[in-house]
Amino acid sequence: MFYFVNLSKAISLLLFLALISITNYSQLRAQCGDIEIPFRTKISNTPFIIEGRVIKQKSFWNTGNTLIYTANIIEVYKVFKGKVTAAKIEVVTQGGTVYNEALIVHPSMELMIGQVGLFFLGHSTVVNSKSKIPSSFKFQPYHGAQSFIHFDEVDKSAADPFNRYNSIKANIYGPLTALLTSTVITIGTFDIYKKKGPVKRKYRVAPTITSSSPDSINAGTFDTITILGSNFGTSYTGTADLEFKNANNGGSGYSSVASYHVQTWNDTVIKCLVPSGAGTGTFRVTNTSSETTTSSGSIFVAYNHTNVNSGGTYYKPHLRDDNSSGGYTYEYHNDMNDSTEAIGAFERAMMNWRHCGVQVNFGRTGTNNFKCNASDGSNIIMWDDSCALGGSTLGVSYSYYSGCWDAGAGDWFWTLSENDVKFNDSFTWNFGPDDVVGGESDFESVSLHELGHSIQLGHIINSGRVMHYQITTGTQERVLDQESDITGANSIITRSTSGFPCSTVHVVIDDTAKWTGTTDTTWYKASNWDINMIPDSCNIVYIPGTSSATTQPSITGDTRRVKKIVIQSSDAALLKINSTGSLKNQTD
Repeated sequence: MFYFVNLSKAISLLLFLALISITNYSQLRAQCGDIEIPFRTKISNTPFIIEGRVIKQKSFWNTGNTLIYTANIIEVYKVFKGKVTAAKIEVVTQGGTVYNEALIVHPSMELMIGQVGLFFLGHSTVVNSKSKIPSSFKFQPYHGAQSFIHFDEVDKSAADPFNRYNSIKANIYGPLTALLTSTVITIGTFDIYKKKGPVKRKYRVAPTITSSSPDSINAGTFDTITILGSNFGTSYTGTADLEFKNANNGGSGYSSVASYHVQTWNDTVIKCLVPSGAGTGTFRVTNTSSETTTSSGSIFVAYNHTNVNSGGTYYKPHLRDDNSSGGYTYEYHNDMNDSTEAIGAFERAMMNWRHCGVQVNFGRTGTNNFKCNASDGSNIIMWDDSCALGGSTLGVSYSYYSGCWDAGAGDWFWTLSENDVKFNDSFTWNFGPDDVVGGESDFESVSLHELGHSIQLGHIINSGRVMHYQITTGTQERVLDQESDITGANSIITRSTSGFPCSTVHVVIDDTAKWTGTTDTTWYKASNWDINMIPDSCNIVYIPGTSSATTQPSITGDTRRVKKIVIQSSDAALLKINSTGSLKNQTD
């Protein structure tokens, strides 16, 4: 899942000229939980700045078995800042897969084996990694998801979650050497401007892309794209590569396809499952002679599903009956429960996803006082008071998964077992329902987006949509789009309603709302309903009798519309409609 905000200040003329090709910092931007930190700021306040390549990954549980981390082994090329002499270091990131359990964190620094770039690091505080790297060379991201600038070895550009740097030499190396007084330490052999390949250049022939289909496709759903052309090479090995625009940075860079997704690769045909995280835009093909071609046209990715990676095999996780009522129940941390405005905004977002178009079975009840988010069997909505987020982070979504062995299918079956969402309470939030104004982040929009991640939707590149990778401060996205948000969510819910192995129970689409009258007699008060939300035209409403409801409902001063209403008259149930109010069926 991201929402980020720009904190840039005026910079010197020299640095401005060096960075002139980077996206303009004058606009405040937010991207799924992180605020934008200018390149100059990262250079000045990061303890360690290291250039290197990811060569190995291994996930592990922390000592308390509350969170899964991944130990990324980095081959070190250059040290721009900090004292590092090792040829290899370890960078610990949040999330990963350990046997039949997994964790995906949005936002977080997501790395793939083979990626090369610039790391902004601090010493690791996470223990229990099993690698043999000395503790003095174990690090963690210093700026969350913004702690890695990915180098593009094809066009010599670079990208982070906010920006595209058109030239590594001018926009990365230039500012580094201008702002740092320390001498660059070269440890490994790497020159991104040196062309490498298995054969001499005069014998190389670039691939040609003649067509691709379909033009509109979805990511992470295992939909297949077929690419026709020539000179692709005989197999997806060596330097051969297929890359799609990275939806997590808005297409500022490309992301390589894991070998699992490639179904066919020969000299004239490529068939590939479009991976989770692929976004709208062009794609690139590189052959085994290290020659690259970019497609002339773009593909359109309407929606994106999250996938679980287990040992190089990718799975589409399912929602499940987590609360014995066909869905998931969230609890508010005590600190969050004290913020009625935040709760109101969050529950409006939840009700939006429960609307007719989707009807995801999410609800909330009660509170807890757990110190921090953890794999503990509870779905928590919390401020970061007792377990602080970084200073640049607005909010984080933690999705926990469990896998069971499906003997009939001979494969693993993965479900979402828990979801926690944590918000930073130190920022300026608009809790609504009034429109957001400049300088504020809209809590309802962010909550709607994060709940999209809970449903297992990933980012898309489509401005104005809820799951678009970025939103600007002073704007709001509170309306679900039919093509991307609703259709994408329904695809997940549909596969989650039947066919579950391993005694796991599937979700149930819930369109009921039962009156409890816990607070008073007011129909349009969420606390009077068992779903903790006001029912609408999607809901079948049940009015029980006096033996099970504290009070009986009354509608005054407005019109209410429901799908159907059932009044338990045998138990003296009563619905009072004042002369200024009305109740209508969905079809009225």
